[in-house]
Amino acid sequence: MKYELAILDNFIEANFNPANLFSEFYEEADLLAKTKFIREERERIRFLLMAEAFKLNDDSKIQIHIRHNQKAIVFLADRLVNFKKPCIDKIGSFLKEYFLIIYDEVLACLEFLLDFVETYFCQYFDIDLNVPEYYLVKFYSEITESIRIINTENIDKKENELIQIICNNLNRYIEDNPTSLTFRKVYYLRKLVDILLLQPTNLEIELIRLNFNDPIFYKYCSKKVIAELEQVNSIKERLYIMFLKLKEFKQISTEPLLIYRLDCPNINNWLIDWLSEEIAFQEKTTNTLMVMPSNGFSDSPSQKYELNLSVGQLGLLSRLFMEFCFYDRPVYKKVASDISRVFCTKKAGKVEDLSKESVFGKFYKHDKISKEIILEILLRMANRVREL
Repeated sequence: MKYELAILDNFIEANFNPANLFSEFYEEADLLAKTKFIREERERIRFLLMAEAFKLNDDSKIQIHIRHNQKAIVFLADRLVNFKKPCIDKIGSFLKEYFLIIYDEVLACLEFLLDFVETYFCQYFDIDLNVPEYYLVKFYSEITESIRIINTENIDKKENELIQIICNNLNRYIEDNPTSLTFRKVYYLRKLVDILLLQPTNLEIELIRLNFNDPIFYKYCSKKVIAELEQVNSIKERLYIMFLKLKEFKQISTEPLLIYRLDCPNINNWLIDWLSEEIAFQEKTTNTLMVMPSNGFSDSPSQKYELNLSVGQLGLLSRLFMEFCFYDRPVYKKVASDISRVFCTKKAGKVEDLSKESVFGKFYKHDKISKEIILEILLRMANRVREL
């Protein structure tokens, strides 16, 4: 694969590596010649990048070519920045002015080439590559200024808590001052700042679209829903509100390839899963624990007691009963067999027989919803004991 930056690479090595530096900035003609060379080299590289890409005529090969040179531009920019201080220390104050002119010219050349690749080859640009150091310095400066504007200008006070959450997250980046960020992360944080500066009518929805999946924002959204539910007393009203919120979250689509934290789930899915669990929990706990046939076994086709419990909930409740109430350690398989002979459960409104294998399996595997529902049932039982 062709490497279009080879000549510029050699120029940086010869003129900025402290090991190869020999006070070459001794006359203005030399300075002008080098400045002219850099500007011509910038145009030559730009033309070759485009010419090679058009010549390849294959997306996968173009991507390899562009990313190969993109990585080289980032590498050269970082190396140039790292050469700056030791070079200045070596050449002394007399040649410092000439050196800085050439240094700024080369850095501007690399910055131009990176922006060119990013703009005209965006579909091939590697956004998971770390940004160069000079890019990071500019980015932190932009973020600091944006936070100052957000905090000083007349921002809508209704969203003040949410704005503060975002500003605190941005300030944390600046204070921690990470030495490496990917282009993806920089793009994301810039979009986050842009949304704040635009002051949208519904900041919460915009942040969900942007997939701002910070746990603090998740708690903020869930607290708002809980606060709304606490305003009503009826279970049916609560379920109605939750279904509306669930529908609202499902209608919000997050932007593809954007995410704030890789260690947390998609914010929309996170909120949808939470609400779905809450709805399932409320629907289960609104029913009575056990429904007995009115005239013994004859009214039930299967001659079993019908339970308003799932297999998982029955298995967990049975496991607790065995652990705390049996004097000797029971044979779990026999207990499972006895339970399956006596009880049945309902699924989708239909009576469903229990097999001893399914009950036995649920003695050991307990999902989150089953645990929460059984906890609620036990609390209701405890309250009932106090009433007796």
